[in-house]
Amino acid sequence: MFWRLLRSDWLKLKRSVLFWTAVWIPAGYALLLTAYFASSPDSPELAIRSYRVFIEGWSVLLPMILGVWSGLIGAQEEQAGQFAAMLGTGASRPLIYIGKWSMLAFMTIAGTFLSAAVFLLGSARFTNMKSEMLGLYLGGVGSICLGVLFLVAVHLFLSFAAGLGATIGTGAAGSLMAAIVGSSVIGDAIWKWVPWAWGPRLSQMVGIWMTVPDTEPYVSFIRSQWWEGAAISVAATALAVIGSLFWFQRWEGRKTGD
Repeated sequence: MFWRLLRSDWLKLKRSVLFWTAVWIPAGYALLLTAYFASSPDSPELAIRSYRVFIEGWSVLLPMILGVWSGLIGAQEEQAGQFAAMLGTGASRPLIYIGKWSMLAFMTIAGTFLSAAVFLLGSARFTNMKSEMLGLYLGGVGSICLGVLFLVAVHLFLSFAAGLGATIGTGAAGSLMAAIVGSSVIGDAIWKWVPWAWGPRLSQMVGIWMTVPDTEPYVSFIRSQWWEGAAISVAATALAVIGSLFWFQRWEGRKTGD
């Protein structure tokens, strides 16, 4: 039943504007950055600088993008008989919700890796892209995905409970917090407790320990901070998904105008 739900969600995704946004937003971001760096003079630092700009920019934009994607998923179900098509499938509520969460998480992860792949291919044409850069990008992109899974649950809840406007508004505010708390020294003391900062911070830490000289105890401290942040993200994601399941089990849809 779960795989049938996933297949049904995938077919709906392929036939909607959501599919094209899931492809062209990540690819477009990568192509814009590629065009920008292609005009920069080549230097030994260009590959590292391009990585940092790509990772920081995508991790900051992702909450707002996630707000759009989750809002479109909720709007799609709302238009299908005020959620009647989703809630009336006969499948158990937990399976329905996990299927929607899995689809949104897949879109987020696949879009992040797609953007990185397009940027890597473009960067290889104008920078001295060494083989170890692939590991750096995998670590950074994986850290962004790990840090954003909690937000997937939050935005999916908002898309059903409050609608498209709420998810986009929350996403825009989240991108602002990601920029201030996640990407600047302002958030050094509090980033672990601000979910929108997890993606930027975790990916930055991977970049630091893979590109700076192995000076102890600094690198060990960065690694311990990464593991602590990753553990908080995983625990928060589990709690958010479980809490949403309890809510969704009793939810009967949202009336027009709610």
